Amino acid sequence: DFVERVNLSSCNKKTMESLIYAGAFDSLDGCNREQYFIENEKGEWQLNDVIIRYGNRFQSSKNDSQASLFGDDVFVDIMRPSLPQNVQWSRIERLNKEREAITICLSSHPLDDYFVEIKKVTTHSLKDLPTEEEFRNNSDKYQHLLNEKILVAGRVADVKEGTIRNGSRAGEPYGGIKLEDYESSREFMFWGKDFTTYHAFLRKDCYLMIEGVVQDRRTKWNKWNKPQETKAEEIVPLEFSIKRVVFLHEVLSNVSAIKFVINVSEYDWGIYQELFNLVKGQKPTESYRSIRLDFEFLFNGIKISKYSKLSLYLTPEIKEFLRKNHKVLDYSFKFD
Repeated sequence: DFVERVNLSSCNKKTMESLIYAGAFDSLDGCNREQYFIENEKGEWQLNDVIIRYGNRFQSSKNDSQASLFGDDVFVDIMRPSLPQNVQWSRIERLNKEREAITICLSSHPLDDYFVEIKKVTTHSLKDLPTEEEFRNNSDKYQHLLNEKILVAGRVADVKEGTIRNGSRAGEPYGGIKLEDYESSREFMFWGKDFTTYHAFLRKDCYLMIEGVVQDRRTKWNKWNKPQETKAEEIVPLEFSIKRVVFLHEVLSNVSAIKFVINVSEYDWGIYQELFNLVKGQKPTESYRSIRLDFEFLFNGIKISKYSKLSLYLTPEIKEFLRKNHKVLDYSFKFD
């Protein structure tokens, strides 16, 4: 209907692509943006070779009928093309194309596929982790973080690499990433051995979890790497030291069980019935690990643990269920 009406000289292929990538036609029944970018059985691209061509033919036929010398209705009824079904991009691919078209993500957040990992495994959001500059200039404000283990996660929004130009370390490579989560962003730099160790993670649009500890900045200059002795009331110069970096899709790879805590007085059978239906509908697969499904019931201050014989596969459908109901579900993971 759109290509029948719009001026295809003004709304060309590039404009149509941007509209589709941005989700302009997603609300139409039976349509999704992926359908426009695949080939049909004749090897023709749906958008360029089929849909736009149909629009040009339709409008040309309509104009010809209006320009008929005798005013007769000679409009030729052209069959509308059908779109292929059962085509779906991943959420990440869809959002990347959305961002390319309009510079922002509208349909969902890029981290939604990893919401469960971020919600249940990380200890801090990026806005709660001071930057290196804040540690240097305001160490007195962050003394309570000394020796604290911190886990943060997000999407790599930007990457930079270079070579140190001056000083005793001139010529050494270095790198950095800008990590974004739901609320904020933070830059992490990698120097010396850290650059070599973590270089594989310095890629734009990677999804990472970074584990580190807030430590005494003087530790790295200590030959024996022993904790510095501090005097009472002394302000310790701090830094965030990275100890481990992993891809977010690997974070739950060693989960052995998931435990739901249910307050009997506030029990919502509908939500758990939906969960049970998802579990019953699952089929054995080698793509996802089978984990035990446990429950803990709370009633008048009494805790009753139930180790069920049920198991589930932590598939994208299960993770999406946990994400949508995170405000009412109380659960935790057990790791090997």
